[in-house]
Amino acid sequence: MDNILDRLRRDVTKPDGEDGCWFWTGSATQDGYGRFAWQGQRWYAHRVAYEAFVAPIPEGFYIDHLCRTPPCCNPAHLEAVTPSTNAVRADGHRWQINVAKTHCIHGHEFTPENTYNPPGRRRSSDGQATRNCIECKREATRRYRARRGNLAASTT
Repeated sequence: MDNILDRLRRDVTKPDGEDGCWFWTGSATQDGYGRFAWQGQRWYAHRVAYEAFVAPIPEGFYIDHLCRTPPCCNPAHLEAVTPSTNAVRADGHRWQINVAKTHCIHGHEFTPENTYNPPGRRRSSDGQATRNCIECKREATRRYRARRGNLAASTT
């Protein structure tokens, strides 16, 4: 093999021409991303394609598939993005699912009056603080106080 591009081209098909997805047909990860060995190292096919045809990938950046097709290696379908941008764009990502929720798990609506972001809590991948239901917090406090009152009454 002459170079890494020859290795990449060996397992790529272009069924829809240059503009469509270039499908990796070699071995892949469980998520469908093309992966191959070359000169004793493991490489992701889409990252090799991006660096070969677009530009070097900045340190810490991910390659996002704009076509949402993991085995695609078409450099026109790839973009270097930050990890948080990649997470926000991901289909079905936990962040997207949670931000779309209008009610808490107990059925209380998330309104400005019924939602709080506690200080010091974990943040989501886009840096937003997690949100909590004020009514659920009130109910939990009532249950705690009732238990504590029952414990105090039983010890006397």
